[in-house]
Amino acid sequence: MSDADLSGIRARSFWPDKCEGAVSLSFDDAAPTHREIAIPLLDRYDLPGTFYVPTGGSGWLDHIPFWRNAAARGHEIGNHSVNHPCSRNFDFVSPGNDIESFSMDRYEAEVLEATANIRQAIPDQTVFSYCYPCYHSWIGSGATRESIVPVVARHFPAGRGGGERPNHPEHCELEYLWACDASGWTTEQLVSYAEEAVDQGRWSVFCFHGVGGDHISVDDKAFEGLLSHLAEQKDRIWTDTVVNVAISILKKRADLKT
Repeated sequence: MSDADLSGIRARSFWPDKCEGAVSLSFDDAAPTHREIAIPLLDRYDLPGTFYVPTGGSGWLDHIPFWRNAAARGHEIGNHSVNHPCSRNFDFVSPGNDIESFSMDRYEAEVLEATANIRQAIPDQTVFSYCYPCYHSWIGSGATRESIVPVVARHFPAGRGGGERPNHPEHCELEYLWACDASGWTTEQLVSYAEEAVDQGRWSVFCFHGVGGDHISVDDKAFEGLLSHLAEQKDRIWTDTVVNVAISILKKRADLKT
């Protein structure tokens, strides 16, 4: 038996029941189409999603009751900072909100403020994951650059970043999970990515922004095609929120050490 086969067997041992792999559907920035299209479709197919909301933006501030109700139906409302700081290399980043100018204390304060906002609004949701704005896992630049992954590790069971590979449950860095940007993908591409991960016993984390509109969008019909496939394959593909899969992995890893 090859090393790849053995790796797949160990990976599949992490999943509940007879599932062969896991999928998480995550959504960044609290875009209007999350409320208008994504969550209604998820509810129709009885699938949970993880929604990363910047708590300083209108997508959160103007719709807190909606997000509270979504959390009550099993969706995860995750931390995406307050003001969504990113590199000044992006044209949309305002002066002072560029991550190059942040100190570690300022970044941690931003993360903790967003956590406090979410907990105040949704007290029944006791745990949730973090999502790095623009996938950035650092502050500063050049000789002053520092990793913010330790900050996330102190406060969250998982942090979702970027990357094009599925996550091996035994070895992946939960504090910076890889997630594929699925904008513009067809149903066939979405399903193929999920199935390739399942073949390896791994965890595929999708990153969506707009769904059927808004920025960095995926077609809503393509998105629904993926949901239909996942709903039909519930006996072999575990679809759950980022935080729930991460917590399950942490428990399994602890069991393997005993």
